[in-house]
Amino acid sequence: MNPRLHTPLLGLIICTGAPIGVAQTAEPVAITQVKDPTPPAPIDPALGTLLDKIEAADATLVWLNAPIRLIRRFPEIQGGGEHTRYGTIWYAAEPKAKPTPNQPTPNQPSLPAPPLRRFALRFDTLDIKGGVNVQAVRREDKQAFVFDGTWLLETREAEKFFIRRRIVAPGVIKDPVRIGEGPFPLPVGQRKADMLARFDVTNPDPLQNAPENPRLRELLSTCVQLRLVPKVDTPGARDFQEIRLWYRKADLMPIYAQTINLDASSAEVFIVLQESWDKPFDTAVFSTVPPKAEDGWKGDVIEQVQGKP
Repeated sequence: MNPRLHTPLLGLIICTGAPIGVAQTAEPVAITQVKDPTPPAPIDPALGTLLDKIEAADATLVWLNAPIRLIRRFPEIQGGGEHTRYGTIWYAAEPKAKPTPNQPTPNQPSLPAPPLRRFALRFDTLDIKGGVNVQAVRREDKQAFVFDGTWLLETREAEKFFIRRRIVAPGVIKDPVRIGEGPFPLPVGQRKADMLARFDVTNPDPLQNAPENPRLRELLSTCVQLRLVPKVDTPGARDFQEIRLWYRKADLMPIYAQTINLDASSAEVFIVLQESWDKPFDTAVFSTVPPKAEDGWKGDVIEQVQGKP
C-alpha cells in the first residue's frame, strides 16, 4: 500500500496561506523564525493595492465551512480524462491571546506566537470521465485530510488505511499551507510578501484561462484573477508551471483556483460559498486521532516535520 500523500491536494488546495501555527506543547517553547526569501522588486502600484486588499480580507477570516470540488485533468500521455471529487472544507483561524513566553537572546528574539490555523477536507464522491478505455462512473470514495496545527491525518475509508504525520516541529514558525512552503496551500490567508517573494504575479482578465463551463465562466467574470508563476529555485518551481486564483470582488474571498503542473496535468478547486459559510462550527472536525484498530483500520504514524529549530 502506497503511504504517499495523495497528489490531488497539491493542486487545490492550492492556493494561499499565512503562518498556520506552531506545535502546541505543555511547556512554552522558544520560537525560531524561518527566514523569508530576498525581498521582491517593486511592482505595479495597482497590483500592490490589490494584494494588500486580498491580504486584509483574508486576515479577518476566522471560520470557513463550504462545499468543495476538486477536479484533476490528465494529459493524453497519462491517459487523459478527468477526476472530480465532491466534499466539504472546514477552516478556522484562532489567534493566540498572548505571546509565547520565552527568554530572548541576541540571536533569538522573543516573537509572538502566530495564529493557530486548522483545516479539514472530507471527500465523499468521485466522478471519473474521459480517458483512454475508461467508462464514465460516479462512486462513493471517502477520503479525508485533517490538519490540527501540528499533525496531518489522511484517511482512506475504502482501504481502512490512515497516515498520521507530524509536519510542524515544536518551536518552529512554519506553514504547511503557505504557498511555496508545503504540500497544502489553501485558498485562504495569503500574505502579499509571500506571493511576491515566491512568484511573478500578474492580474489578468478574469476570463483568461477560465474553464469552458458557461455557468462557471459567468461567475468568474465577476471576480478578480491573480496569475502566479513560480520563480526559479523556489519550492513551487518544482511542481507548478503556474497557479491562478479567482477572488470575489465583493469581499475578495477566494472561490476558484487552478494549477498547471509541470507534467501538463492540472488541478482545479471550486469553493461554493453558501449562506452561513463563515459561521462557527464544532471544532471536533479537526481531530487527528487515528481511527481505531478494533474497527478494522491500519496505518502509520510518521515524523515528517516541515523544518526544525
